[in-house]
Amino acid sequence: MSQMPEFATRFELPALPFERHSLEPEVSRAQVDLLYSHYHRRHIDALNAREPRLPGRSLASLAEHDEDEIRRSAQEAWNLVFFWHGLSGVGVAMPDGLARRIDQAFGGPGALQHRWRASIQDVSEGWSWLAVDADGKLELRHSPTGARPPKWHRCWPLP
Repeated sequence: MSQMPEFATRFELPALPFERHSLEPEVSRAQVDLLYSHYHRRHIDALNAREPRLPGRSLASLAEHDEDEIRRSAQEAWNLVFFWHGLSGVGVAMPDGLARRIDQAFGGPGALQHRWRASIQDVSEGWSWLAVDADGKLELRHSPTGARPPKWHRCWPLP
């Protein structure tokens, strides 16, 4: 009996966990297509172009690779997979515990959104994260494009 390999020999663009139009009007299908079909695919293709040197590797392991181009493509692909799975085409109620923590840290969801929008004005590219520090405090953090978030206790991408 042959064993299945732990990881595929080629990376594939993962299916979106929602229909492309289901985020409208907040995020248009065209925006999803651009980010998913072009930008995300570009990072997957870049990794596959180097595939003979990367057999049996995961995105997480390649995100620590010594070579800059491999590391950036793997980190960005990893961030995007994480991002897609944080979105939903249907309304989802915020858990009470998270709502209380956002109220305490920012003064409510509206204040968090306002503070987030103001903070990204100074960041030309990269990722914004709602993070939990080692003391359990919520805060906004940023990481550059092609970098996974630093090892915060916990974090979520902000669209």
